[in-house]
Amino acid sequence: MSATGGSELTDIPVGYHTIEFKDMLAWKEPAKVQVRVIGGHTSSIQSEYRSLSSFELDEIPSQRISYPNKVEFIIERNVSFQIDTAPEGELVLMNNPGLPGSKYFGYTPSEEDTSPFNVIFVTQDGSQEVSPDVEIWPVPVLPPETDIIGVTTSHPVPDEKASDYFVKTTFTDEITPNVSFN
Repeated sequence: MSATGGSELTDIPVGYHTIEFKDMLAWKEPAKVQVRVIGGHTSSIQSEYRSLSSFELDEIPSQRISYPNKVEFIIERNVSFQIDTAPEGELVLMNNPGLPGSKYFGYTPSEEDTSPFNVIFVTQDGSQEVSPDVEIWPVPVLPPETDIIGVTTSHPVPDEKASDYFVKTTFTDEITPNVSFN
């Protein structure tokens, strides 16, 4: 199923569904949306595309990006680019149809991209102006850390079915738990 802006979808099967938005040049598509369809109920979602950041040749900031996200921006000049070390991911530089004389730059890292690289943009209008190095850092996706807190009690733990006590938990500045039973 697909829809365009302001569309209404009907006859969607009951259950969980993911709504994905089409990738459009020079626009940042909304994040995927998880929805649950329940028979007999009408629901709506709202999402909007955002225009990409646009930079002058000498104002492009360093970029940090994690797989599978993308770095995307507009350069307000007709440029080509040079890189010091080619990444595994996809690099794209193309004309921006929304603003003649400008370019769309996109980089989608692969899971193997782990080292930063530099991109230099060079104007193609005869002036041969060169941008400062634009450093792009593919950031590895790391699993969430798990904290395990051990508790040492100064008294034996009472019977779990007893009702003549309560547990009081406090934390000190060192984030060391103190548990006492009253």
